Amino acid sequence: MYEDKKSLVLDFKQEIVYKTIKSSFYIKKNKVLYKDNLRWFHLWGPVGRGKSMIIGKIFREIDIDSKTRFHYQHLMKEIHKNIFILNKNGYRGNSAKEVISKIVKTNKVIYIDEFFVEDIADIMIINLFLSFVYKYKRLLFLTSNFDPLNIYSKNIKSDNRNLISENLLQNSKVIGLDNSVDYRKEDISNKTFLFESNIDRGYDFLFKKYVNINNINEPVRGSIIINGRLIDVEGKSDITLWITFCNLCETNRSYLDYIEIVSKFKVVLLQDIPKFDLRGVNNNREKDSLRRFISFIDEAYERSIILYANFQSSIDDLVYTNDSKIKNVFIRTQSRLYEMMKNIGA
Repeated sequence: MYEDKKSLVLDFKQEIVYKTIKSSFYIKKNKVLYKDNLRWFHLWGPVGRGKSMIIGKIFREIDIDSKTRFHYQHLMKEIHKNIFILNKNGYRGNSAKEVISKIVKTNKVIYIDEFFVEDIADIMIINLFLSFVYKYKRLLFLTSNFDPLNIYSKNIKSDNRNLISENLLQNSKVIGLDNSVDYRKEDISNKTFLFESNIDRGYDFLFKKYVNINNINEPVRGSIIINGRLIDVEGKSDITLWITFCNLCETNRSYLDYIEIVSKFKVVLLQDIPKFDLRGVNNNREKDSLRRFISFIDEAYERSIILYANFQSSIDDLVYTNDSKIKNVFIRTQSRLYEMMKNIGA
């Protein structure tokens, strides 16, 4: 995640939130002690308002021997993977309880970033996870763009989804943060990673800049294997991947593929990102491509990779849609792109 630990200067509202949370608990003899019965903190608000910065600062300052931080999607991936392994090895008990209880038992402080339930298969997992957090009296931090009543996708139709909201409302200090300033857009003048012309020459130069000295000097088209499937690329080295938007986002890929890509490569050159005009009737293909692009940016941001890309328009004009849900989701992506631009420099 993009975070400059040397320049964490909180504004007035952020400072209030920080002090409110910090004053609610303290550490004594490697134990978390609480001022009241509420041991969970749900910090929510629009993108770029400093939620992760505040909780990240608090999390780093907690001096305890067992604490952990997860991005929500990575937590779900780890739980599902370990459940699968237990079942494959013939485990006869409740594999979900076994996996989740182990995570909660071994960590006195748990921080989940970007909390938002998008998959109906995760509802049971989250309800079980929260029940163990409550049972073992763990200190829990959640950051989200949404309040507890809207913490799940509207496409999820399940009575159990409301249990998540009820659990959070009952056991959390819910704090909304909206200081109307998206800090990710600050100080990006004279800094860009967009190429409007001479794209091929620009990418060729960047690829050569980032390849390891033991690699070939000229980028060579080929393929890489991601989660057991081939994906065509324009060039690759030990740390650098050059790939077109078409191959990255217009083929059948999931966020699991993007997690693997950003874990393998420290630099990604993403070429030819189109405009997304979703105002027509038959636009499912464009919606799927946009959804994959958003997932990729989420993972690239989370792993702090160096990303260079060229767009057919400015970031603010990249998506045209009448769907308010898509607009709201893409706001986060825009904000993250701005911050990644800011951190790259020029």
